[in-house]
Amino acid sequence: MGRVAGGVAHDFNNLLTIILAAADTGDSAAMDDIREAARRGVTLTRQLLTFGGRKSNDPRPIDLHHAMISLRPMLARVLGADVTLELRLAKAVAAVVIDAGQLDQVLVNLVANARDAMPRGGTVTLATELKGDCVELRVVDTGSGMDAATLASAFEPFFTTKGDRGTGLGLAVVHNIVQEARGTIRCTSEPGRGTTFTLGFPVSAAVPPTPVAQPPGLGARAQRIVLVDDDALVRQVVVRALKRAGFAVDAFEGGQDVSAIEARLDGADALVTDLVMPGTSGVDLALELRRRHCEVPILFVSGTAEHALISRVREVPRASFLEKPFTAQDVVDRVGEIRRMRGAIAARPG
Repeated sequence: MGRVAGGVAHDFNNLLTIILAAADTGDSAAMDDIREAARRGVTLTRQLLTFGGRKSNDPRPIDLHHAMISLRPMLARVLGADVTLELRLAKAVAAVVIDAGQLDQVLVNLVANARDAMPRGGTVTLATELKGDCVELRVVDTGSGMDAATLASAFEPFFTTKGDRGTGLGLAVVHNIVQEARGTIRCTSEPGRGTTFTLGFPVSAAVPPTPVAQPPGLGARAQRIVLVDDDALVRQVVVRALKRAGFAVDAFEGGQDVSAIEARLDGADALVTDLVMPGTSGVDLALELRRRHCEVPILFVSGTAEHALISRVREVPRASFLEKPFTAQDVVDRVGEIRRMRGAIAARPG
């Protein structure tokens, strides 16, 4: 645990250094640095929650190729300019059932490991192949490789070859995610000959949902949001981001009178409420509004991954869940989805 704490502290201190230094600069490049540092912080937090069994997942049939292509720009940034990223995708591949966010986490972790094995540059190849009732995904690098002893411990929790720079959680988390998806993972490697991770996922007979274009009238500039959050700083930052995106926003502190919130919801496009608040919860607030026949779409947001709380979101019709941190565009997209539910119960944990 000391090794884990040291690795986490090291990683987060680096991220905070980037954020603080960039904030002092304030130019457009600095804002890009802040966004990248925040993204890395989200990934690290999700690794810890997944490994600790506190990260709920939402497995659904997904188009593996679409997910990989969508993630490609982020993976390229992870690798940097000295490493080439190649995608060699089969002509056709069946759907697989996995939590989309966790699939991203698997790919980012494996690609980041490959980058660390290629300090002088190289190539990372992501390849897919349909083998009967299994979809095979290979992540191949041209890096330094691993000896037999390192390879034997690669998936062990807290095992790291990076000293104080690593937590030893990356590959352990990957292994856990793949197992939860009823998949398999194996690794082959030799010193000086690179490394190959081979993942196998069962073919799904289900058809992945086709992305639906946002219908006219659901753009950010046409929407008014009511925001409820007990943290004043979070409220301030979220309100600023939503207003910059074109929303009109009414903000309330958690624990406020339900009647006052209900009155402001008249004509609103959505309620965005924190899931965990002192003395109550977002779910209790939402259920009381539903009892009062308030049918506005509700978006729960939270940084917690408590299964009991998230599972209660399913009690609320026309509601969804969005994990913190999020962007204004995330709110736009999710509110549009809720408005198309037509009364269905459709929570989306994690």
